[in-house]
Amino acid sequence: MQYFFDESGNWKGRERKRLVLGGLQFMEANTRQRLSTEFKILKTKHNLSYLHANEMNPSAKEECYQIIAKYLERDAQALIHIYSPKILRENTRSSYDMIYMEKAAEIVSMMIFGDSKPKIYFDMSFHSAYPNNVISNLRKKKPRHFKRVINTHTLLKKQEASQLEYIQKRLKKVKKNNSVLPKFLEVLESNPKQAISAYLFSELILQVESKDRDRELFRAAIINNLKNYNESLASSAIIPEIEVNFVSKEQNNAGVEMIDIINNLVYHNGLRPHHNSSEATIKIYQNLKINEVTR
Repeated sequence: MQYFFDESGNWKGRERKRLVLGGLQFMEANTRQRLSTEFKILKTKHNLSYLHANEMNPSAKEECYQIIAKYLERDAQALIHIYSPKILRENTRSSYDMIYMEKAAEIVSMMIFGDSKPKIYFDMSFHSAYPNNVISNLRKKKPRHFKRVINTHTLLKKQEASQLEYIQKRLKKVKKNNSVLPKFLEVLESNPKQAISAYLFSELILQVESKDRDRELFRAAIINNLKNYNESLASSAIIPEIEVNFVSKEQNNAGVEMIDIINNLVYHNGLRPHHNSSEATIKIYQNLKINEVTR
């Protein structure tokens, strides 16, 4: 079967309302294609390049809810986990990325357990390229394939101001005791173009390398959970080959778009729909399985 996962809320540690992880399962192989066709018509009608709840007008959003409600009634199942932001603050021994990975692996394992050929699609949001890490990474030797790009890269004049503003905002989050920071600030003042390029490439390298590492850790966490389920249930279910396809909403994956919109709805409403919610919203909630996870 096909499974789609996404999250809502600020998993970087600054969330105050709630954190949400959701999974969607299609019951038939052709469900995704049918949903994709309906979403495509909706996008064309409202001039949207992809579907995201925060970027749709009320009319488009309500039409989208109606489509989702229809599919949840007969063609799809959704499992939603709601967490208090306290899980990020209380578990001080783990990074936010590791907590996110642990919770994400739990919901994935729970949904695919018993499926011998799961097809998993996840819009993951690991955040390894924190500003402090980016600055520290400036001193490290760059991989050869990146060096070739760095040596031929030229920052466009029209981009300099916006990138400088972006970096200045990021620098506010760097720890004051970072030993690389003073030197970087000197270069930023004397040769801003050089400093901007150095920061952006350091950030890019971190994102690429950490994503490869984190994705393998995530896959291993899913497999470990499935093994634990087998042991606890005295089951002999075969652990399937786990391949996680990492996609984004911008790639127009209908399943990822659908679970993203459901997660966003639950993020804003909580365990139950608001009293003035539309009929489509109420129908969506009637067909969701929502767990409030306290650990």
